[in-house]
Amino acid sequence: MIYLSSNPIQDARKRTKMTATELAEELNKLTGGNVTKVEISKWENFRHKPNPSTIFALAKILNVNPIQFYNDIDTRFRNWRKLFKKEKEKKYATNN
Repeated sequence: MIYLSSNPIQDARKRTKMTATELAEELNKLTGGNVTKVEISKWENFRHKPNPSTIFALAKILNVNPIQFYNDIDTRFRNWRKLFKKEKEKKYATNN
């Protein structure tokens, strides 16, 4: 499965017609964790990156290729962070 969007977790979740709350519940059943819809929102908005074992659990729940899903999330997160850093540097440069 190929993800070309900028938001692989949200796209896969919406494709399966799950809410963030439902995804959190399924993830907690599978992992025994305590993930909330707020944490899922942070992952979807690239504020936090899920750990590798969580990404693989998400892939299982969302029925996507785990390696590709992991790589896409990792790439998108790094690209977003670089863009954020550039914007922050640009803002700092114009304020001085």
